[in-house]
Amino acid sequence: MDKSKKRRIWLMGLLVISLAFNLLVIGMMIGRAASPVRDRHPHLGWMMYKLDRDTRAELHDSLREHRQKSKPIRAELQAAQRRLHEVLSSEDFDAVATRQALTTLRDISARFQTLAHQQMVETLAKMKPEDRVQVYRFLAKPGPRGNPPCPEQRKRQ
Repeated sequence: MDKSKKRRIWLMGLLVISLAFNLLVIGMMIGRAASPVRDRHPHLGWMMYKLDRDTRAELHDSLREHRQKSKPIRAELQAAQRRLHEVLSSEDFDAVATRQALTTLRDISARFQTLAHQQMVETLAKMKPEDRVQVYRFLAKPGPRGNPPCPEQRKRQ
């Protein structure tokens, strides 16, 4: 086999691998675009955890709207958390600044929780009784809920 033939075989192999990879990426993009649930972590999305696909699809737009409405207060909450981090990580401890940062964080958290509860009631009103029971079971379950533990937490368990 001469050098040009070997080179042609290698190039053909690389072309096939490149084409397969590109098709995979394009397929993933099309799949994500066609999926009815696009938000990775929709606001109040935990309520949909055990619901059937049709019910999740029906509630998705409502949850997206709730998430949009809660964005400003979520931004305030993140800013308050950053401020608390700044105060606590400063070289000299400032009790007054710490109290103020904690008070601000508590007040914003309370407003956010009130909004989330209002949105939760609106969402629950659109659910079937058996789905509301699933939500109750999730809330009543003791211990951590939501996403599975991160790798660091799994190592400690």
